[in-house]
Amino acid sequence: NRNSNRNSNNTFTAGPHSPTSLDRPIQSSDSGTLRAPRNFKQDGSVMTFADLVSPETLEPLSKEEKMRQEVIYELINTEDQYVQDLQTILEVFIEPILQKQLMNKQEQAGIFSNVESIYGANKQLLQLLMERRSANQVVEKIGDIFLNQADQFKLYAVYCSNQPLLVEKLSRLKNERPELQVFLNEAFMNPRCRLLELDSFLMAPMQRLCKYPLLFKELLKRTPEGHPDYEILHKALEKIKSIIDLVNERTRIVINVATLSNIQGRLETSTGSRVDIVNQHRCFIKEGEVTWHKKSKRSVKAYIFLFNDSLLLAMPSKKNKGIYTVDEVLPINEVLVRRVEPQLNSTPVEGQHQASFEIVHVGKDIIRLEAPDGPSADSWHSEILKASNQHLLSSLARNKQHSGNLVVTRLDLSRMGGRSAGSANTFSTSESGDTSVRQNRPLLTSKSQ
Repeated sequence: NRNSNRNSNNTFTAGPHSPTSLDRPIQSSDSGTLRAPRNFKQDGSVMTFADLVSPETLEPLSKEEKMRQEVIYELINTEDQYVQDLQTILEVFIEPILQKQLMNKQEQAGIFSNVESIYGANKQLLQLLMERRSANQVVEKIGDIFLNQADQFKLYAVYCSNQPLLVEKLSRLKNERPELQVFLNEAFMNPRCRLLELDSFLMAPMQRLCKYPLLFKELLKRTPEGHPDYEILHKALEKIKSIIDLVNERTRIVINVATLSNIQGRLETSTGSRVDIVNQHRCFIKEGEVTWHKKSKRSVKAYIFLFNDSLLLAMPSKKNKGIYTVDEVLPINEVLVRRVEPQLNSTPVEGQHQASFEIVHVGKDIIRLEAPDGPSADSWHSEILKASNQHLLSSLARNKQHSGNLVVTRLDLSRMGGRSAGSANTFSTSESGDTSVRQNRPLLTSKSQ
């Protein structure tokens, strides 16, 4: 297993290095084997803070302070190893790939993104941490360094948003260019790569960013509230967490747009023209095959796509496999959903209706669909209901200033004893702000809630 050397917590960690390790390329000996790292002792165990300092320095420290210094030591030295991994990406992969013309500039940017900028930012961070440790082996503060450098972590938003598409891009390039695969196999055997593939190195920035809050929380646990670093560490932690939230949101947007683009490529109109569904506010939720029981008593295979703002019903194209012709587009705010239960006095064929559900296009039509099985039907019912309710809540939030204390609730038709769509009260209001629904009807909840 080529990834067996990766740490079990999916971070590239190592023990301490000396302050002189900054900017020091990892060198291999003439025999091609990696020199023993300085963070390991003669017996092969990892060095700790206690191994680094003299007994005279260690002896006056309290047990809690020693544990605090161990966390700082781990933070600095894992940062050292991480910066070396970034340097490996630049020197072992990017530079030779461009020199050998295995990728053009655009392809290289698609795979490696702005890793060079991240290397520059973290190299500067490491330099500051090393200087702080060189000044005094018992480090009093590091929160100020991270707080001052935190804005540099915004560079990770660009890099991490590229991650979801990276594996597919790299796999396609390797399949198209055997010479690239040969190069990557040779790089895998390079001692600097430690038997890790390029994919593992490319994951390092995202893993490192997520590691910072864990290290900071551990450091705060070991730092007394009155300590000079305590409040600054809290501020630095909150700043980094806010940046991680930004990174996650940007990554979510990129994934969603890529998903919408993929779906758009599989859709057409009855005239064969393209369907445009990509919208920055539209989010994909679910898709799947169903049977559409039409009013003509004819049943056809269909495919549905659920988004946060609409439900799209399509038919498999007769000409192009994997392409779907759009038949119905229902705005989610005009949709209600209910499960269809067998009639009490009927003797249905085994399994009949057990997977059926109905889409009620309010004031227009009722569409009966059948999922492959009961759990699938339950899932569709739940997801459509949640999307409809969430859209309603979002609309209320946007229009709150105009609605006063008016509370609008949407009903789950499946809990109304099988009442027809025409007789159902789909909305109810309360001038007092009471969120209860008349006749004990449910609030904005799905079955699972």
